[in-house]
Amino acid sequence: MAIEPGQQIRSDEMVDVPTQKFLRSLQTPIDEQIFTSSGTWTKPSDVKWVLVSVVGGGGGGGGGRAYNVSADVLGGGGGGGGGHHNISIPANQLGASVDVIVGLGGAGGNGGVEGGGGATSGQNGGESAFGDVKAKEGGGGGASGAGGAGGALGSVQRSGSISSDCAIGFFGGSSGCSAEDGGGGGGDGEGDNGGGSIRGAGAGGGGGEIDNYYPRDGGHGGRVGGAGPGGGGSRGETVGGNGSNGADKPYPLCGEGAGGGASSSTDGVDGGDGGNGGQYGGGGGGGGAKEGESGGIGGDGGDGANGVVRVWSW
Repeated sequence: MAIEPGQQIRSDEMVDVPTQKFLRSLQTPIDEQIFTSSGTWTKPSDVKWVLVSVVGGGGGGGGGRAYNVSADVLGGGGGGGGGHHNISIPANQLGASVDVIVGLGGAGGNGGVEGGGGATSGQNGGESAFGDVKAKEGGGGGASGAGGAGGALGSVQRSGSISSDCAIGFFGGSSGCSAEDGGGGGGDGEGDNGGGSIRGAGAGGGGGEIDNYYPRDGGHGGRVGGAGPGGGGSRGETVGGNGSNGADKPYPLCGEGAGGGASSSTDGVDGGDGGNGGQYGGGGGGGGAKEGESGGIGGDGGDGANGVVRVWSW
């Protein structure tokens, strides 16, 4: 693969070729800087061009609702995965230093209390940037009942194909929407799976609902490296079970989405908590719902993972 200075590098070129082989084909970089927190990149001497990889922060999962009367109750939506972007830049277009912003993962929402109040949405993930090069946006926070939007960039898919409720846009569908470079969309608070992403981060699974008085499992987190919902962090099972954290993945992949917590209608057992998103940019899982005459609380949403900025110089 012949690469010229200033050529934009598509993300699929980074994924389809193993990273080590790709970098060897360009000769060994003279400098590599990885930013897991915001800072300043200093341009090395004699550098000709740089390759930048930017991932936004994942959204937090929403808190599950709670009622002290028999009712259908929704869990929290999963947080969206952070978007991803690669680009090469001629070094002579950059100053001696460049500001780097690493988007923080969004905090998960709080579970609701008996009577139906108190459930809060997860917070949005922060945008990551290398100067003017941005990951568009972080993943959206999951609402109480609704999945968060994935970080924008790339066309959205579900199960590998465009569908009417997952048309171009970055929103959690009934089973979560997947994306190419954008982050997956969070699963709805009916225990739906989070959307995956081919090159962005996976979304959190939705928290389990109370459906016709019966508790339900949470949704699986979204995968990375492939389209279609699910395949990430494991859902909460059994009554009030917690969702698992999304797995951390090595470059060039982003983090998995976390599993959603299971709901509970059992006295003395609260809704399960959503797991935390995987590094980098994975969305948090939604909290499970809680229903019962003795009261209780819904599960808390899991936190989204921070983003990252990587810079190689040749």
